[in-house]
Amino acid sequence: MKNRNLGALLMVAFLTLPGFAKATECIGLRLKVMLEGAISPGGGYGGQLQEVLSLRFEGENVPEDAVDAITVYLRSANDFSYVDSTKAWATKNGIAKDFNTGLEEELRFCRAVAGEAYYIEVRHQNHLALMSSMPIPSDAGIFLVDLTNPSEVFGEKEAGTLNNNALFMRLGDLNGDNKVNMADYINMVASQFMYEGYGYHKADLNMDGWVNELDFQLFDESLAGDIVISPVPKG
Repeated sequence: MKNRNLGALLMVAFLTLPGFAKATECIGLRLKVMLEGAISPGGGYGGQLQEVLSLRFEGENVPEDAVDAITVYLRSANDFSYVDSTKAWATKNGIAKDFNTGLEEELRFCRAVAGEAYYIEVRHQNHLALMSSMPIPSDAGIFLVDLTNPSEVFGEKEAGTLNNNALFMRLGDLNGDNKVNMADYINMVASQFMYEGYGYHKADLNMDGWVNELDFQLFDESLAGDIVISPVPKG
């Protein structure tokens, strides 16, 4: 009997050691986020989006109201480390949809540790990242994060571009370093040498299928003569 008790005590001690894997649970997320590029002059909201996306995501379940694919991250509220991620579709009304089905408006993260809290970060191939201002508890069930509401965004107005009081992800970050600067401009110029005509291109900031003067004009306006830095913390 003593040996059994000792074994149980040793097991409890082992399970509570730092670094031991803790129980995980799933978080359901309803996310609202908007991309500046698609509403810009000549942008994909004019009707070209579905055609352009079908060239890049052939065989995928692209929603009829899709704007582009985004990546959504779960980040620890303790140290901002990345815990989980999922792909999703940004849509015209802002409500993100599950990438695999193209229908579900709930995104799932199942690597959340019970009792912990997490921020939501969104990234796109040519827009600055946005992150939620308040962490989500792992037992939240299904949680709504509205990144078009400045008060719910980490860094608020500095994080994006305001349009009719709604916050949009700011276009121009082509290399994913959380900045809009001359390095991105060089990427745009370089893309012209590799440009293969109409299609899905990282340098196509307004998402109309073409890389042209409209995109360079949008970049200049986003940069506004200075470096723009996203307030999203590094992981």
